[in-house]
Amino acid sequence: MERRCDFKLGVIHGRIKAQRQELIMQRNLFLTGNIIIKSTKDAEPNQRIRIFGYEVPLGCYRDKCIDLLGYDKTTSLYIIELKGSESSEKLPEVEKQITGYANEISIESLEEDFYRTFYTKIEFQGTVEKAILAPRKFYRKNGVGCKTKPGIKYLYFKDSDSERLQNNDFDKVRLNRPVQVHEWARKMK
Repeated sequence: MERRCDFKLGVIHGRIKAQRQELIMQRNLFLTGNIIIKSTKDAEPNQRIRIFGYEVPLGCYRDKCIDLLGYDKTTSLYIIELKGSESSEKLPEVEKQITGYANEISIESLEEDFYRTFYTKIEFQGTVEKAILAPRKFYRKNGVGCKTKPGIKYLYFKDSDSERLQNNDFDKVRLNRPVQVHEWARKMK
C-alpha cells in the first residue's frame, strides 16, 4: 500500500546512535543538509542538492525506505540510494531498487507532506533524478566497468569524507557544511 503522508521529512528518527555503516552515513548526510555534486565534466557546473529526508518510508510499514531525498535549485527531486563500502549488494540490485523507488513514490503526496512539514509549497519539476552514492571502494568491489544505466548518477565520496561520515560521534559531523561528492564521468575502473 502506498504511503500518502508522514514521510518523516526534516526530522531525526530511529535510534540516536545508529549501528550499521550505511545508517550512520545516512544520518550524518542528513545532518549536514547539503551535498555538492562536483562534476568531472568540464562543461557542467557543480550542483548543490538540499537533503530534506532520510530513511523516507514508501509503504505503510518501514519495509521500503528511500535512503536520502533532496532537491536542486530547479526543484528536481533526487532519490539517493546510499551504500557503504562493506555492502554485500551488487550494483544491478541497487540500480533495480532505486528505479523501483522512483516509479513508486507519489510526488503529489510528497509535495503535500513537504508543505505540512516545512510550511513551504514546492512543486518538484521534471523526472525524478536517481543517484547511487557510495565510497569508491563499493564501486571497485562491484567491478563496475563500462556498463552503467542511463538515467542514474553514480556518485562517490572523497575518502576523507567517507571516513568522517562513518563516524558515529555527532561532535565530529560538521553540521550545515556541504559534503562534496564526485560523479563518474567516464568508464569506472
